[in-house]
Amino acid sequence: MMLGLDRALRDDSCRNIFIFFVIVVAFALRLFMASRVPLIHDEDQWIGLADQCSMAQGQFKLVFHGYQHPVLPVYLIKLSTVFFGDNLLGYRILNICAGVLTIWMVYLMALRWFGVQAALLSAVFLAFNEYHIGISAFAIEKSFYLLFASITLYYFYKAIDENDPKRMVLAGVYAGLSFLCKEIAFLLLIVFFIYLLFSERRDWLKKKTPYVALLVFFVVISPDIYWNLVNTAPDHDGFVNYADHLKRVSQLGFSVYPFAFYFFGLFNTFLTDLGIWRNDSPEYPGLNSIWGALCFLGVIFSVYDRKHDFKKLLLYVFFVIFGVVTFLKWKPSPVFEAGLVKVEWYWCSLTLIPAVLLTSDKISQIKNKWPVLYYIVVLLVLAAIAKSCIFLWGWK
Repeated sequence: MMLGLDRALRDDSCRNIFIFFVIVVAFALRLFMASRVPLIHDEDQWIGLADQCSMAQGQFKLVFHGYQHPVLPVYLIKLSTVFFGDNLLGYRILNICAGVLTIWMVYLMALRWFGVQAALLSAVFLAFNEYHIGISAFAIEKSFYLLFASITLYYFYKAIDENDPKRMVLAGVYAGLSFLCKEIAFLLLIVFFIYLLFSERRDWLKKKTPYVALLVFFVVISPDIYWNLVNTAPDHDGFVNYADHLKRVSQLGFSVYPFAFYFFGLFNTFLTDLGIWRNDSPEYPGLNSIWGALCFLGVIFSVYDRKHDFKKLLLYVFFVIFGVVTFLKWKPSPVFEAGLVKVEWYWCSLTLIPAVLLTSDKISQIKNKWPVLYYIVVLLVLAAIAKSCIFLWGWK
C-alpha cells in the first residue's frame, strides 16, 4: 500500500492534488484555531498599535515602531483589518495566509533541491506543527518573520545555484522585510557570509552582487535605523531600540532554552517539575515530542551530508542561530520593566525551517537503504499528525 502511494506521488497530477490537500488542511487548521482562541498578550500590543494607524479626515496617523520589534507587522495587521474587518479573524487572517505561504515556500525549496518525497514531507511537517499553527493563528510578528526569512533563503540559494544576480538582490529585499518584523533575521546575513566564505561558491564574494543586495537590505530597513537613531534613550513604556536589545547580552555561557523548542513536552513537564526550566510564554504552543525529536535528530544525522551545497547552507542556518541563542547569556536590565524576560524558548524558531527541510530529505533517503526504519518513521509522522489534531481540539 505504501509503495503504491510512493509511486503515485511521483506523478505530477497526484503530487499537485496532495500538496493542494495539505495546503487546504493547513489553512483550515489555522483558521480553526484563530476563530476560537481569545487574543493573547502579544496580540493586544500589536493590535493596539495597528488601531492607532488611521487616515481619518484626510490626516495620516502613523506608528513608527513596535514595542519590542520593528513596525512592519503593525501595518500588515492593519491591512488585514482593512480587508476583513476589526474582529478576531479580521486581525489574524493575514497571519494565517503568511503561515500557509511559508509551508508553500518550504515545499518549493525541498522540491527544487531534494525531490518530490522530501517536498511533500516538508509541507506535512510544517502544516501539522503545533508551534507553526499557533503563530500563524495569532496577530503577531512571528509568522511574517518566518515567511520573509523563508523567501530570503529560497532566493539566496537560487541565485547562487542558477548564477542569477537578480535573485540575490531579491534576497536582500526579503531579508530586510524579515528584519522589519524581527531583528534576529540579521543573523541570516551572517550565515550567508559564512556560507560563501567556506564553500566552493566563495567567488561570489568577489562580485558586486552580494554587496548590492546588502545595500538593498539596509535601504529596506532604513526607516527602522532612523527610528533607532532618534530614539536612543531607554524607554520604560515598552519601546525597545537596538541598544536595549544588545545590552541584554552579557557574556558567553549556556542556555537550555533553545532545546526546549524541540523537546517542549519534556521541558514543560519533567524539567519544569524539577525546577530546571520555566515556560514564561505558555500562550504559545510548542512542538509535540515526535515532531521535535524527528526534526532535531534529522539535523544531527544530516551533518554527514554537508557536501551537498544546499544542505550545507541549511546546516549553517540551523547551527549559527541555534548556537547564538544557546551560548550567549542574557542579563536583566531596567528596560525589562516593559515586560521583557531574559530569554524565550522560541527565539530559535527560524531553525525550524532548515530542520524541517533536512529531516524530510533524510527520511526520503532512508527509504531504499533501511525500508523498515523508513516505515517506522512514517508511522511516527502519522502519530505526530494525530497528536497535533488532538492538541488543536483541546487548545483554548
